[in-house]
Amino acid sequence: MRLRLLALPLLALWGGIACSSGGDDSGSSSSEFAARYCALFKPCCAKAGMPTTQNLCHLMFGAAVAKDQQAAEECISQYEAWAQEADWCETFGSKPRPASCVKAYPEDPSKPSGSKKPGESCNVSSDCALSAKGEVDCYHDFDADSDYCRVRVLAPVGAACTGTKLGNVTVFEGQSQSGATEVSVCDADAGAYCDNGTCAARVAVGGACGGYASCAGTDTYCAGTCKTKVPAGSSCADSSEACQDDAYCPFPEDVCKPRATDGAACSSNEECLSSYCDGTCKAHPGFGGLALGMFCA
Repeated sequence: MRLRLLALPLLALWGGIACSSGGDDSGSSSSEFAARYCALFKPCCAKAGMPTTQNLCHLMFGAAVAKDQQAAEECISQYEAWAQEADWCETFGSKPRPASCVKAYPEDPSKPSGSKKPGESCNVSSDCALSAKGEVDCYHDFDADSDYCRVRVLAPVGAACTGTKLGNVTVFEGQSQSGATEVSVCDADAGAYCDNGTCAARVAVGGACGGYASCAGTDTYCAGTCKTKVPAGSSCADSSEACQDDAYCPFPEDVCKPRATDGAACSSNEECLSSYCDGTCKAHPGFGGLALGMFCA
């Protein structure tokens, strides 16, 4: 179970790329593909001082079956070409999925495309069937230690809810969801948030607020009432979220301070415009940098 949870984000990003285990000479086998693909990260692992056993990498990318062998070969060849670039180790996580990979491996394991109904056991979200009611995922129920398909239905103002969806992020309230095959969430992009189990209209500046995404707008924050974010040099004593995006609220000064540009010395991510500090502010490594360990182990 632990392995599946770790592997899923990688497969979702790379589109589940791996080659057929068949003996077709027109393309590589799955094990050959995995060997070629994982080898691209050995220099990155060495550069980062990580071990290069790559057992997990071979396991993840050596199982899926290609729908088109020629496209599969073009897919791995594209990644091998990218790996020749000087910044490959820093940028591999942001590379677009090649059209050849989409043709060879059209299924995305992070998207529902199967036949499993809500409540039925699943391994990945692609096991689950699409639903007209809302988004479907393979939910891990920690209380029951089981995985099953579940539908997240967007609820209107006034309806019961378990959480709030804003963009691609859904934050659930504290109540248990164990056993539920259908959960209702408020759509913040449509002006609603979950307030103690009921969808409420997001609050304008000056109104009382509480909870995730309760304040309307993108430049607001909640400190008992909804307020507009303030620029560098202004007080942020009432909330660490009070500063505009190009500033942060250092403790204990509680005065918004400008975020630093790349190259400036730093001690925390919040000090940098890039939101990434490694002794100095620098471009965020993105998913690629954070996931490198999975390609090395």
